[in-house]
Amino acid sequence: MIEKPLSVYLDSKDFLNFFSAQRRGQPSPVLESLLAARDRDEIRIGFSAVTIAEVITKPDTAHREDRYQKAELIRDICQNCAFPPLPDLIKGASFPNGGSWMAGAGDKIAKATTIRATMRQAFHTEIDRATNLNRQQKRQLKRSASFHEVARRIGSSWGQKREDWAPLPVSDKFLASRIFQRFMTGRCSDAEFEQEINAWINDPAEFARIWYDYGNRPDLREALFDSSQSHFGTITDQLRCISELEHAASQDATAALRSLIAAGVPANEARAKIKAIGPTKIDRTQLFQPIANHVGPKLSQHFEHYFARALKPGFQSKPSDMRDLLQLCYAYDCDLFSCDRHMQAIFADFPPFHGTLVGKIDTLPRRITELVARKS
Repeated sequence: MIEKPLSVYLDSKDFLNFFSAQRRGQPSPVLESLLAARDRDEIRIGFSAVTIAEVITKPDTAHREDRYQKAELIRDICQNCAFPPLPDLIKGASFPNGGSWMAGAGDKIAKATTIRATMRQAFHTEIDRATNLNRQQKRQLKRSASFHEVARRIGSSWGQKREDWAPLPVSDKFLASRIFQRFMTGRCSDAEFEQEINAWINDPAEFARIWYDYGNRPDLREALFDSSQSHFGTITDQLRCISELEHAASQDATAALRSLIAAGVPANEARAKIKAIGPTKIDRTQLFQPIANHVGPKLSQHFEHYFARALKPGFQSKPSDMRDLLQLCYAYDCDLFSCDRHMQAIFADFPPFHGTLVGKIDTLPRRITELVARKS
């Protein structure tokens, strides 16, 4: 029996392929194997904010339901396991992080005390306006101890419609539960209320509905990656420029060496002269500092490795590389990490990822079996 379940990161394309097979009514042997290993408590399967952004893209009307079903599939496969958002990861958060992938573990968008205070103020305003109450009655009703009683007496239907909560997002499940009415009349705890009203944050399916259907938000890929993609492109352009300058300087040095030798200068003296002049060395590390500042020194190592490879002749980058590099921040402390073959090839000689990357999803069940056997 394995002491601790393996942490397994699935790539966005894996979820999409599983979903496509499901829609065709064709069972996926890989997914069935993964779920069986999960149910035996041998593995925990996780996803991240990047996964959500790539799988649950902004829906058009015709394909809206597909997006919800994709989100539900992620939730069903991963259950309450997620890789933390990068800011939390840098601070020491770790998988499975209580299922928190968007906000930090324990973070709350809505707090019971704040909502209660807001509603109390609204009730006080209504009491002040009441013409059938004398001053003593109004003062009595405003006492904190009477608040739940006032809420019960009023019997307000407020909070049953989504527009009542604008701009605070709430889920369909929250509205249907009528938990707000129980909260206002003192029939549920603050903790229970906060759990329900904030549950959508880490529920992929509810998030997909609220973000796109009710929030009128841009595509999540734009919200998360636009600035990073721009910076990624800037670094790539700068490094290629440096490489071209260094290549030109090297060619000039070679031409100068040949000219000195042709002029009769002994070869060893000519080399010494050229070496003394040398090309100016450019400190490339300064270009990577913003990345290190953003994700920390440890999690920036693979970015530098990638750019070093990208400068070699014949390297072909892909539009999705930047998002893949962000996901690879999770590979440092992951047992098995599914990625495409392009990334697996780039990091084949990168020590921190040795034995972790899986470039072909069909081989993942075997890799799990082998690793479980070694750890048992």
